[in-house]
Amino acid sequence: MVTNNTKYHSRKKGSKTLLAQEKILRQIPVGVMLLGAKAEILFCNAIGCKLLQRSEKELLGTPAFGNTWQVTQVDNTAFYNPNLLLSRQENLILSISHPNNCERIWLLVNTQPQDCTEQVICTFSNIIERQSCELILRHTHNRLEQQNQVLLALAKSRNLAQGDLNSALAKITEAAAATLGLERVSVWHYNSDRSKIRCLNLYEQTPKRHTSGVELSAVDYPVYFKALEAERTIAADDAYTDPRTCEFGVAYLPAVGVTSMLDAPIWVEGEMVGVVCHEYTGGVRHWSLEEQNFAGCIADLVTLAIEANQRQKAESERKQTELALAKREHYLATLVEAQRRLLADDTAGNCYAHILELLGQASGASRVYLFENHQDEAGCLLTSQRGEWCAKDITPEIDHSQLQNLSLQEVLPRWVEILGKGEIIAGIVAEFPESEQKFLGRQEILSILLLPLTVNNKFWGFIGFDNCTEARAWDALEIDLLAAAAAAVALHQERASAEKALFEAKDELEIQVEKRTKALKDANEQLLVEIVERTSAERALHSAVQVAQEQSLELQQALENLKNTQTQLVQSEKMSSLGQMVAGIAHEINNPINFIVGNLAHAEQYISNLLDMLRLYQEHYPQPVSTIVERSQDVDFDFVVMDLPKLLESMQAGAKRIGNIVLSLRNFSRLDEAEMKRVNLHEGIDSTLLILQHRLKDNLHHPQIEIIKEYGNLPAVECYPGKLNQVFLNILNNAIDALEGLGRRGGEKDEEDREDGGEKNSLHSPPASLHALLQTSHTPQSPVPNHQYLIPQIRIRTELVCSSRVRVKIADNGVGMSEQVKARVFDPFFTTKPVGSGVGLGLSVSYQIIVENHKGVLKCTSQPGQGAEFSIEIPIRQAIAAWEQHPLDL
Repeated sequence: MVTNNTKYHSRKKGSKTLLAQEKILRQIPVGVMLLGAKAEILFCNAIGCKLLQRSEKELLGTPAFGNTWQVTQVDNTAFYNPNLLLSRQENLILSISHPNNCERIWLLVNTQPQDCTEQVICTFSNIIERQSCELILRHTHNRLEQQNQVLLALAKSRNLAQGDLNSALAKITEAAAATLGLERVSVWHYNSDRSKIRCLNLYEQTPKRHTSGVELSAVDYPVYFKALEAERTIAADDAYTDPRTCEFGVAYLPAVGVTSMLDAPIWVEGEMVGVVCHEYTGGVRHWSLEEQNFAGCIADLVTLAIEANQRQKAESERKQTELALAKREHYLATLVEAQRRLLADDTAGNCYAHILELLGQASGASRVYLFENHQDEAGCLLTSQRGEWCAKDITPEIDHSQLQNLSLQEVLPRWVEILGKGEIIAGIVAEFPESEQKFLGRQEILSILLLPLTVNNKFWGFIGFDNCTEARAWDALEIDLLAAAAAAVALHQERASAEKALFEAKDELEIQVEKRTKALKDANEQLLVEIVERTSAERALHSAVQVAQEQSLELQQALENLKNTQTQLVQSEKMSSLGQMVAGIAHEINNPINFIVGNLAHAEQYISNLLDMLRLYQEHYPQPVSTIVERSQDVDFDFVVMDLPKLLESMQAGAKRIGNIVLSLRNFSRLDEAEMKRVNLHEGIDSTLLILQHRLKDNLHHPQIEIIKEYGNLPAVECYPGKLNQVFLNILNNAIDALEGLGRRGGEKDEEDREDGGEKNSLHSPPASLHALLQTSHTPQSPVPNHQYLIPQIRIRTELVCSSRVRVKIADNGVGMSEQVKARVFDPFFTTKPVGSGVGLGLSVSYQIIVENHKGVLKCTSQPGQGAEFSIEIPIRQAIAAWEQHPLDL
């Protein structure tokens, strides 16, 4: 103390400026102190000494309001940091202890730093206890008001409500730092296994900077995280000595300069997921109760931001799922229509134009084209463009001479290698090799997808999809479904090649028969001439003629057998393709619907928990703030709570309905089952009706076709299920074709419009559910309605003929058939349809399936103007049918 006083008097004697300043300060009618760079007292006037109950000698050189004065603040917390007085302070309320009787002396303190020196003028005056209480209350009220305004502004933040987590955290940390006067505020979040905690947002007030990404291991701070689980906030005045935070004193606190911490845990759905850290760097700081409550509210706002972000992500995922499902359904419908057109095509594999147009419109490509490979005279691989579809404002390239007889091996060798292995090529053209960029750039192609066509295990060609307006990448769903369409085109080409080979074989055989017949005729003529000359050889000549006739009959029988074999091959190929397509569709639909059904239960549980939580909030907080009331009215909260469970029920019902459709498609797709099985015929009929549901609906060709079902009580029947479904499909298609003519001409349809083969088994529109199809049944009406009725009908009746046989009757109220048509209705290749609409195989194949494969009977009953009825009768067990045809001789 003596040393300090001596230094002070030395400076006083050596500085005229300081003496003049002291002279002025002594005249001020309040307590005045002049503080040095370390808050030490350089001067104190007489009024100040009296207020402090200390002499000037005792004060000079000592820290102002130091620990020896036992200084407390307005919230009864100790005042530890005199250096705060070196910055500007207004109306700071402090109390000091009287040196003699320990009474509290309340002072109103103001400080003003001097610009030209390192000194600070500190003025103070005495206030009574009541005034101090009023100031304390006013001070507390102001701080609470400020904090409430900050919390209200954050709660109204659009970033918080819209789920923008990064922006919301930035606003929250900035507001907390400004309100509490902190250098650092950060938000931390656990990782998935809760082994680490990661900084989502750190705001530093001095550089006004946001950072993130720092991670801390949770196992290094067990006491801290345990305290977070148990307490609303951790208010560590001295972070180095507080037992809850002292674990950070080794590395974290010294590295960032933090001395005091106020941390609040973040709770989401009953689980602590992180923490909001308020860090003070100016020494020891006492955290008041309102500051602790404010920190807890900040953590609650972070919770709301995280929950809003989770809701936004869930909504985004739901929308993405819905878009994916809609996109898949659109592609599946396109695939079904493409398959239908391919099955209905009889142009020897040249139906490229309408298929490419369908795929181009579905994929949104700028240009779709098909190239076919061939070889030149030297055996080199060439390719030529055979078909093309272009979107609006896109220049066609099909007439370009460079795209005909193009040598892929020389121009695009990488394509030959990849496509030849059956792999696809897809991507952005800018990422392709430079040679390919140059070739594709001339056509202004930005992105491309190439799908190989493999016919008879050989690289036959490829289908290309160009994007000329944007460099759009192809996703996996598009590639898979478009690849399925390409496979269908390749299969169609393979079938067309097989049909062409069969027809060529048929023509060759007919030529051989004609040549042989002509030779036989010539031989007969020669023999007749020789009869006159050689009467002795009459018996031998007669035998030769008989042999020749037998050979001619054998050749005719061989030709007939060839026709039947051709019929079976063509129809079997078509129905096999149909079965593969239907099974593929059922499989593709089944995966996403299982995903939806599996997650609906969790969604229902989560929503139920959220609604329960809301009810608890309403029960315990019946008077919400006006903001919540207004928001509740805006979103019609009561209706949302009431309608949300119904919405989930509706989604579950829809998922169940799609599941039923998938089951029906899988039942119908058993076309390639080679073994006999005991099945329910009604299920096969219903599955067939489901496939044809789109043709039964009201359209431009006919009004709604009414299905009347009169099912009897049938036992399980031993049969080939796929083949029997094929028979139902052909007969029902034939009936629908007849009724289309009835709708177009008001019941005066000519009999020649009826088809016998049921070749138009379209799958253009997705069928309704089996449940909806069964609802179309009606009570029995008149046996066969008059053709003048405008309502087309198909009647299906099943009955047990006897203990060993069942009968299925399918009748329509069309215009019927003449005797001439009815006599040939089961002949192969007989059809009354226009060229391109059918080949006359459906009913011929159906007759063979019933009679030869099932030992049954297929009959047709019809009169002009009275509709037509097909009757199918088969045994319940094939073993009984075989015994009835070949009974044992006892």
